[in-house]
Amino acid sequence: QPTSKEDLNEKIEEKHVKEEEEEQKKRNKKSKLKVNYRRKSFKSIHDDLIVCLDIFAELGLIVTGSRDTTIRAWQIDDDENIRLVQSYGGHSGSVTCVRFWCHADFMSFMEKLANSESEKVNEIEQENARNILNEFNSDESDKRPFIISSSLDCSIRIWCLEKAMCIKEIYMYNPVNHFCLCEASFAVGLTAGKLELWK
Repeated sequence: QPTSKEDLNEKIEEKHVKEEEEEQKKRNKKSKLKVNYRRKSFKSIHDDLIVCLDIFAELGLIVTGSRDTTIRAWQIDDDENIRLVQSYGGHSGSVTCVRFWCHADFMSFMEKLANSESEKVNEIEQENARNILNEFNSDESDKRPFIISSSLDCSIRIWCLEKAMCIKEIYMYNPVNHFCLCEASFAVGLTAGKLELWK
């Protein structure tokens, strides 16, 4: 008995559907990219909104900045729990951006500042840079990253991770909304619509 055109089309469609299902099964078996994400929440990290954070995956560190004006560094353990490493207070306005700055890049920035011949860099800033180099660039010094933060209080601050102290403050004359690091340089975006490049 001859097969009608509709029956033929239906059989072809069924065949295509089965072939596609088989291909999908094969792809699922071969795929190694499937990831099951787990969410874990931590309460009372700050007293107000967390507005920025950064991760230094190599050492399992997280740094957070908050509208409560504080910066906090956290250590992630093998069980995916976190413990407070240090809390940093010094900004008088909301923290707007925070980043880890690797030890070598920060030391390079300080060396350029200490040896700068620019008229914009005074002797006090150069002396401060040399003191930082002497304290943090020895063979015995901690080689963990530093923390750099910006705030609506018009300042950028650089913090020592272990000592919970601000080792350098740069006053920008305008509230700082954001900055971006690139090795031994950084760019700063100010609320006045101004961009500054430091290197």
